[in-house]
Amino acid sequence: MRYLLHCIFRESSGPPPAECASGIRTFQAHGLVAAVTPYAPPSTELDIPRLLAYERLIARLHASRTIVPFRFGCVFGPSQIPGLLAERAGEYHTLLDRLEGRTEMGLRAFHRAPLPAEPPPAPGAQYLAAARRRCAGLTAREESWADWMCNSLAGGSALQRREARPAPEGRLVSLHFLLARAAAEDFRERARTMAPAVGGALLVTGPWPPYHFVDYAGC
Repeated sequence: MRYLLHCIFRESSGPPPAECASGIRTFQAHGLVAAVTPYAPPSTELDIPRLLAYERLIARLHASRTIVPFRFGCVFGPSQIPGLLAERAGEYHTLLDRLEGRTEMGLRAFHRAPLPAEPPPAPGAQYLAAARRRCAGLTAREESWADWMCNSLAGGSALQRREARPAPEGRLVSLHFLLARAAAEDFRERARTMAPAVGGALLVTGPWPPYHFVDYAGC
């Protein structure tokens, strides 16, 4: 049997809530708990219902505790999971300290800017090409807008991540914020009042598990 790792949380958080308990197994070591589900290779290359179910379980656990969320595809044998917790216990405890009581909120805005034509990518290269473009950073104009939004919404104090990707006739700029859970609704309302300043094309998302703030969680 192999297992798909969903998230890690502290043993002191208590057992998973009842709506999650029937579908998961937990492994414990060094004060940490790994929440996993049985893994079988997907029947298709992109199994959307399975991906959504994976993320729903993480969201339910995040609603009741501080977690380190993992992306779909971290698969381990049962003997490997305690070893992962033991090997990286210090890293996970430090990360959980940073994430304690916090949640992720997101903003997306469309910036109109014609893009040069690009040849279609070779088979299998499209995903990697898109990832490279997202990691290429924001333009000076986009950075200026992002600075203004971040200072207006969070006073520059919240942890944040920024990325952009090509969109038809422009670019889609995404900002991710790590906020106190109690501040999420206020953040949403303030972002909505700012929508007219960006032409109304502002999408507020969240609260989410803090996926964008666990860069070194690994698997």
